[in-house]
Amino acid sequence: MKSPRKDRRSADNSTVRKIQNRKSSKTVESPKTAGFDAGESCSSVVASNNTPLAIDKSSIGRSKNHLGKRKLSQVPRRKFTHQSSRCSRWDRLTAKQKLIEATRVMEEQTGEKLWAITWHLSGKFHETIRRSRSTRYLVDETTRVVSAMFPDSALYWFVVEESEEGRIHVHSGFYCSQRQLVELEVKLEKRFCKGLEKSIWGRNRLVYVKPMHDPEGWADYCSKDMWRFSREVGVRKPFYISSQLKEIAKVRLSR
Repeated sequence: MKSPRKDRRSADNSTVRKIQNRKSSKTVESPKTAGFDAGESCSSVVASNNTPLAIDKSSIGRSKNHLGKRKLSQVPRRKFTHQSSRCSRWDRLTAKQKLIEATRVMEEQTGEKLWAITWHLSGKFHETIRRSRSTRYLVDETTRVVSAMFPDSALYWFVVEESEEGRIHVHSGFYCSQRQLVELEVKLEKRFCKGLEKSIWGRNRLVYVKPMHDPEGWADYCSKDMWRFSREVGVRKPFYISSQLKEIAKVRLSR
């Protein structure tokens, strides 16, 4: 006959085995419920029975990237501001239309007169324009000469052309007084025509000046061979309009 103490001990052992079996039969918790976020980088999760559980890293990486991105509807849109209507209208004009519009602005001004001025360029400017394929040097030198005479504002434009003989020259339109015109003629000849013969045009001067009786016709004439010179020499922009004149023209277009 078994003793009561042994029966109690065997009962206790069977109870302990049942509890252990019940714990081992429990399902392993998911990474999220086990204390891991889906976005965390972990190589494995240890189950309650000390058995390592492998986790697919690629799926975790995709989840992380997915959680890191916001929906397109949640991203604040950048406020887009269009250019002013006057600038856009000016930009849509062709080079010829810009010259005509700038000439109309000068024609509407009161107090002074419009002058059509043409001058040839010396060999130094010939070489610089052809080598650099740009009129930047010519623009800088012209701006320097004109700014000294018109410190407040200067209304003018010019176009660079090449004659059939291969001589590069400049057609321009200026808005100034008769007194300013005389001084401007002297400075242009001194700066741009140094070393040229005065008989180059069959006249006794290198800078030819005349009143602009037909402003739009003069602008049309000056731009007739503008792009032919641009193609042959490689100059991207063979014309220039002063900044003051350009701003007034933009305002005029916005009316």
